[in-house]
Amino acid sequence: MRDWSDRLDTGMKLLHRQAVRIPLPDVQAERSLHENMERIAAAGDRKSTLLDDPDVPLTEVYEDELADMRQSFKHRLEQIAGEDYYDVATAYLDGERDDWIGALAAYYLECSFVFS
Repeated sequence: MRDWSDRLDTGMKLLHRQAVRIPLPDVQAERSLHENMERIAAAGDRKSTLLDDPDVPLTEVYEDELADMRQSFKHRLEQIAGEDYYDVATAYLDGERDDWIGALAAYYLECSFVFS
């Protein structure tokens, strides 16, 4: 069995330059996605404010932003695939699943690793 870095590399190659459609089955799902995007936008605003303060170290600004982004993607992963999101995503990357939940979990897991 491949380790997680091999799976991630495979996932990036599979998903690179491919749109991921996010099926929104109801108003609650649309609201949840919107709230997540608001969190991402708020993280950007917070970063901008911190960058304006010359007393805040640059590394602290980016670490804060990365933490926000990681939390955002983890939240989406848990909403979409449940607490076992890692297993769902890796099953998709290993070819053991072929559904939109697996694809989206792999996509969000890849995003969360980018911000790690």
